[in-house]
Amino acid sequence: MKHYDILIIGGGAAGLSLAAGAAQMGLQVALFEGGKMGGECLNNGCVPSKRLIAIGKHEPQIDPHQLPARINQAINAIAPNDSPERFRAMGVNVVQEKAHFVDKHSIMAGDQTYYGRYIAIATGSQPAIPNINGLEKIAYYTNENIFTLNTIPQNLLVIGGGFIGLELAMAWRALGAGVAIMARSSIGKGLSQRARHIITNQCLKHEIQIYEHTEFDHFDDKFCHTNHGAIAYSHVLLAVGRTGNHQKLGLEKIGIMADSAGIATNEYGQTNIPHIYAMGDCRGEPFATHKSGADAGAVLRNIALSIGALGRAKTPNQVPFVLFTQPEVAFAGRHIDNPGAGERVLIEHLHENDRAICDELHETPKGYVAVVVDKRARVKGVEIVAPNAGDLLTPWLLMMGQGLPLRALAGITQPYPTMAEISKRIAGQYYKPVIFGKTMKRAVRWIMCIKKILGLV
Repeated sequence: MKHYDILIIGGGAAGLSLAAGAAQMGLQVALFEGGKMGGECLNNGCVPSKRLIAIGKHEPQIDPHQLPARINQAINAIAPNDSPERFRAMGVNVVQEKAHFVDKHSIMAGDQTYYGRYIAIATGSQPAIPNINGLEKIAYYTNENIFTLNTIPQNLLVIGGGFIGLELAMAWRALGAGVAIMARSSIGKGLSQRARHIITNQCLKHEIQIYEHTEFDHFDDKFCHTNHGAIAYSHVLLAVGRTGNHQKLGLEKIGIMADSAGIATNEYGQTNIPHIYAMGDCRGEPFATHKSGADAGAVLRNIALSIGALGRAKTPNQVPFVLFTQPEVAFAGRHIDNPGAGERVLIEHLHENDRAICDELHETPKGYVAVVVDKRARVKGVEIVAPNAGDLLTPWLLMMGQGLPLRALAGITQPYPTMAEISKRIAGQYYKPVIFGKTMKRAVRWIMCIKKILGLV
């Protein structure tokens, strides 16, 4: 039996991040991946979806037969970063086999058994399949196979109005597909009312049909029968959420607590067996690649750099999110619809930003930056609706993470004309009553009088 410091099950974002860090710190690491290295994000999620969005934006007239190859160009360009060869060069033993538990310290992959002082589970998530009569009789798509499609759907029916559903609905519509979204509740879960209104209007503007509060009856080979009537489809995309991908690991054999949502952990990423950790999507919501990476960073510290409770790191309980629609929606921290006691929401609109006005050729720019601040001008939450909103989020994340007040942003000289100026305007809005109030005016008059007396003016 081969002995290691850490055994990592899963070669996606969390597993690869932990493997790279641990190996470079001198630990003996074995990583097990029975599918494609890079996990869901690289192969079926973040990367191909953003490539599809870019194609719809810049090449809407593309020959659809070229779509899979063009999507794979992006995947193949990034794949070397996640390749077995790269990790083996770091000293990681990459075993390209599925793994399962033998006991609390051992796992089996292929016909070999491996022992680990610590074990980290990073097996990701899989698409949730809704319980709708007749669905099992039709050929539907999920994010795991929609990017192989080499035709433009005449009537793409997207089941689910969350982030995946909205992003792919807009992307396929930009390529010329007829698209309808059906959601059991409202679309855009997690967004503010303001953001949801903008995204809904954008969908309707681009002739995407939206059916909210849908009650599904059944599918036949041409229609989805609902309380909204019989909705015709040529293709069906399921985007109703995700579930932890941990069912075939033999967790029950060693007593690890888990359910259909994910593996139960404490705030340090530990399962109920303390030397066994779980990271990323297999823990359950929220599902995000950057959350997986952050989990891995905490677990690495807890394994390699902590002694008992000394030096332990918590996995993040809040992470930023970006909805990659047109426009994008980015948010983090306190929800702007629910500020806390003594907090208020400051908003600056894109139609007051010179760069946004220059970029928008045909209509008034739509979007805003909204920030939740407390009585001490510290940022508690932010939501941005704008082109490339995710790229405007960083300074706000820094301020929230470091507990900085708005004056830290107010003192920065921003280049003109840029979208980033809108963030500084938020700070200006907060301090404007102080800077231009009655007290300041009296102080300025007093200073001018002193200067006159002293002969300085």
